[in-house]
Amino acid sequence: VGIRNLTAHHRELKNLDLVAYKHFCEKYLPKHEIHFPKLNDIFKRILEDPTSIFERLFQLEDDLITHNLPNVEYFETGFIGRESYLKTLDKVIKSKNYPIITINGEGGVGKTAIALHFAYRILDDLSSYKFEQIHWETAKTKKLSSNEIINIANEIDDFKKMISSTEINLNKDSDAIDSVIDYLKNFKILLILDNIETVRDKFLEDFLEKFSLIQTESKVIFTSRQPFQQYEYAIRIEPFDTGEAKNYFRKLIKYWNVKKLEKLPINKIDEYCKRWNYNPLFIKSFIECIRDGQDPNIVLENKSNPLQ
Repeated sequence: VGIRNLTAHHRELKNLDLVAYKHFCEKYLPKHEIHFPKLNDIFKRILEDPTSIFERLFQLEDDLITHNLPNVEYFETGFIGRESYLKTLDKVIKSKNYPIITINGEGGVGKTAIALHFAYRILDDLSSYKFEQIHWETAKTKKLSSNEIINIANEIDDFKKMISSTEINLNKDSDAIDSVIDYLKNFKILLILDNIETVRDKFLEDFLEKFSLIQTESKVIFTSRQPFQQYEYAIRIEPFDTGEAKNYFRKLIKYWNVKKLEKLPINKIDEYCKRWNYNPLFIKSFIECIRDGQDPNIVLENKSNPLQ
């Protein structure tokens, strides 16, 4: 059922899903072929020719609630680890005591990925959360890609502009913050505001104060390098642990087919991950440098903070 839901809603599949799928087919299809004629046909053709799956056209289903979530950016490796943070988010989001949640940590540590992955989990289990809409807004102006900083077309430079640009600011004739607060009060909304440290100002303080005073089932999640020190439940995100970092490293070099790194011994991979503080973005940037032809030792000689 889980695999069916992920497929129907165009979600990320994990490596173990194929194992589970094959196990189900091998165990149940011989006895119950009459109940699964299409599945039986698909499975036989996959066994005969695995590439046949790419020739099929699927009609994807619409999600049951409105949302504007972006595509995930960890498609090369899938989502790795972080289960303790997801469990904490699940607990806090279901509690009536914490309307405001911050996911904070250093740049590149995976705050956005965790928030987005959790939002997609909510979409796939709406009965447990009962939100009527999920809305995502980002204040990011730059991203790292292939060893270069790319400017994102985003003119948001203060919190009021960020709130004004949201689709839940329906009353354009009134103050944007009051309009959004009113909407959050009257409906069950999950509002996720990404990279909020770039727009921390008096408008944000005004929003936090007003939202903390209303009675509502709506929730606001911020991602930020620093918590606000008030109003919110703060979840501090640390870098990968050793196992997660090495797993991430190996999956990236396999996905990008980086020949220079594919035969590294495990202790060398750990050494590289440790050099980059087990930070996902730093590790990814390092491997991109090698993929694009740079010498690993020369890249390692750069002692500056990779984020700078």
